[in-house]
Amino acid sequence: MRKRNTIIFVLLPGLLLFLFAEITLRLGGFSFYPADLAFRIDEQYRVFTEGADKGFYVTSPRKTGIFIEQRFAVKKPVENYRIFILGGSTINYLGGFERLKKQLEARYAGKTVEIINCGGLSYGTTRLLLVFQEVLGYDPDLVILYSGHNEFEEECLKTPGGDKGFLGRLNESMLNIRLYQLFSRVFYEVKKARPLFSPATNVVWGRSFDEKQKTGIYKTYQNNVEQMVRLAKNKGIAMIVCAVAYNRLGRPPFYSSLYGTYDAFVKAIDPDKIKAAVGTDTNDPMLEFEIGKLCYAEGDFEKAKSHLERAYVLDAQPHRANRITNNIAKQIAKKYHIPLVDIDGRMAAESRGGIPEQRFFSDHCHLSELGKEILQDEMYNVIKAELR
Repeated sequence: MRKRNTIIFVLLPGLLLFLFAEITLRLGGFSFYPADLAFRIDEQYRVFTEGADKGFYVTSPRKTGIFIEQRFAVKKPVENYRIFILGGSTINYLGGFERLKKQLEARYAGKTVEIINCGGLSYGTTRLLLVFQEVLGYDPDLVILYSGHNEFEEECLKTPGGDKGFLGRLNESMLNIRLYQLFSRVFYEVKKARPLFSPATNVVWGRSFDEKQKTGIYKTYQNNVEQMVRLAKNKGIAMIVCAVAYNRLGRPPFYSSLYGTYDAFVKAIDPDKIKAAVGTDTNDPMLEFEIGKLCYAEGDFEKAKSHLERAYVLDAQPHRANRITNNIAKQIAKKYHIPLVDIDGRMAAESRGGIPEQRFFSDHCHLSELGKEILQDEMYNVIKAELR
């Protein structure tokens, strides 16, 4: 009995402190959701919810930090033209698409153009298909899809350790506790990382894929995009798909089954082997990348393009779009007779040797300020036909 009382005496202050902190955070309205898996379509995973200001949708508190904070009317004004742009972080980083909005409103006097950014950090087409179904209920005039970089990252989150694995379930439960959310916020701000129980911490960037697995994921990408197009057509809503831009010259592939990382490859490779392999299919992403760079430097752009394209198709950790995903987007646009915005093609056309240059990118897939301008300009050129 005395031992039990001692345990209670020791634990009670901590419990009371926990309850006080939890109640204070709840009353103060604090919330922070560090990991967004959202492979479900129920209410708690919606991007937008009706806010305190009735008559307007706002970004759900659960989604802030993953999608940008926005607000738009439940009932669309008659003079408004409402565009939803879906994608991953590349779209997220474009904010309100101010350049595109100004271009459209300058051309179409009397129209108020609403552009609602549905770019979710690390979102691929599996989750974007759910977002797509949600935005169909918001009276869109046009939906644009710019996606292809996150298909493999999203696949990692769907598998054990992800949405349905132990860490995913634990994270889901812990997110009901405001103190855990506070801990997550501090951890995120200090270390720029997701917290201990988030499955996204350790399952995404270290996993490699073989060719059979890649083929399955490309098929999923195709099915997801086709489903979106069919849904839009059934609702009579205009849709545009994009061929997305990716950096060939500035960033190497992520992983080689033979050499490992790029740094390991550089230490191991004999420079003479690179020269000897020009024009051959080496079946290794790192070697293809180096051959492509060599050909580019020597002005042999056709060979450079061929080797660089193969490098990213062969990448064992393909965390960027490539010619396969872009070809799928182009084929779908042709099959369903919908417009295509070829961002990658526009950048290639403005680059030496027809290979998009580093100046358009900030890393392997995200865009520089110049790249963001080109993306919006190309969208504008295609949207003009939709707004006749």
